Amino acid sequence: MKIGKNLSPYVSVTKCLQQGDPLSPLLYNIVIEPMLKMIKENLNGIGYGNWKQKKLACDDDITIFIKDYEDKLNLNGIIKLFSNTSGAKVNDSKSEIIKLGNAVEINSFTGKINNGETN
Repeated sequence: MKIGKNLSPYVSVTKCLQQGDPLSPLLYNIVIEPMLKMIKENLNGIGYGNWKQKKLACDDDITIFIKDYEDKLNLNGIIKLFSNTSGAKVNDSKSEIIKLGNAVEINSFTGKINNGETN
C-alpha cells in the first residue's frame, strides 16, 4: 500500500468487511470511483439541450444511461476492465435494463445488443 511517497510493509488480506461495518460505504466509494470516472469520460449518455446524464450513483446502487450501440460497447469494456482489475462483478440477479423510447434491444446486461441486425 502506498502511503504518501512511501510503500508500507506487505499487508496480508485475511478477512472481508461484513455488511453493516461502518467502513464499508467509504471503502466501496474508494473502489468504485475509477469505474465512475471511466463512465464519465467514455460514454455519451443521454440528454436534452444542455442537460446530459451518464450515471447516477447513490450508496451501492448505480444507474448508467447509454444512448447507442457505441455506448453499450464502451460500457461493456469498462465493466470488463474494472472487473478484471478489482475483482468486482455485476450481480445479474440484482441488475436490470430498462428500455426507453426508440432504444435498441439489449438481450442481457453483458450480452449482445440488437438493432435489427445480428451482432
